[in-house]
Amino acid sequence: MVLAQVLALGGRALVLEVWALGLEELAMVLEEWAMVLEEWAMVLEEWELVLEECAVVLGVWAIMMEVWPLVLEVWVMGLEEWAMVPEGWRCRHWCWRCRHWWWRCGH
Repeated sequence: MVLAQVLALGGRALVLEVWALGLEELAMVLEEWAMVLEEWAMVLEEWELVLEECAVVLGVWAIMMEVWPLVLEVWVMGLEEWAMVPEGWRCRHWCWRCRHWWWRCGH
């Protein structure tokens, strides 16, 4: 009877030890998961920065797409004005002060 009680107490102690070891293992696994989640948070922050930079690049690209037609239009206007200059008067110097070909202003 006493032996049975000792074994019973020892068995319970063994079960409690196994439970304690299991809980320690679970705590370590949860700590590792916490570290993994922290690393994922850092990766997501990096991706957020990358996406913000992509948004800036796309914004600049959109502005360029709006500006280029205007640049080409001004260039075509310059070519049209050049075509109106008489053949003997043509030069290749643009007057930046007057904003037209120099034969008009004499600079």
